[in-house]
Amino acid sequence: MGSSASKAARKLPKRAEPPTWAGKRTPGPTDVPPAGVTREQVREKLASEHRTEAIEQDARDPHLLANLQSLGPVKVDHHMKPTRPEPAASNTARLFQARYRHEQDLEATRQSSRQAGPSTQLNTTQLVNVLNARKGAADPEAVKNVTREMGIDFGKVERIARFVNTPSVSKEGVRTTVDNMGNEQTIAKAIWIDAPYADLNKTSSANSL
Repeated sequence: MGSSASKAARKLPKRAEPPTWAGKRTPGPTDVPPAGVTREQVREKLASEHRTEAIEQDARDPHLLANLQSLGPVKVDHHMKPTRPEPAASNTARLFQARYRHEQDLEATRQSSRQAGPSTQLNTTQLVNVLNARKGAADPEAVKNVTREMGIDFGKVERIARFVNTPSVSKEGVRTTVDNMGNEQTIAKAIWIDAPYADLNKTSSANSL
């Protein structure tokens, strides 16, 4: 008890003292330097405070420097000619180029067929087109113009048309049925339609008999 009473009481300050740096700021380049200090010294001091050699050394990557040293200086060939890489053609450009070449090939084929005269050979597309053209032709001249454009023989087409034709459907031959499950089915009857001038030839031949 007596020892505790003999201890000096600890006194705390009534208010906290401000730090030594309070109210101070880093001088700027436009500030007036103190007496005996030049502006160059102030700039050097500011630069050293912002980025010193130690900071530069610390910022460098030792691995990067080692790799650069192993690579060595860049060797430039001064005899090289400058080149400009051509831009790659897009898919759209390739499509148009292929279509253009195809049209050119078709036109060349037509020109060669016209120069060589009518051909007796027909492909499926030519045969279908010329047979469909016969169905609406009022006279043989209309079909001859088509065969001349295709480069095929008109007489050959007329002989084939006696036995071969493209299917046609009449409105009267279309019938629609619905089964018990509600499924709809359309049935069309194919008919043979010949060229109008062919019917006239048949009629005139029958009358002459």
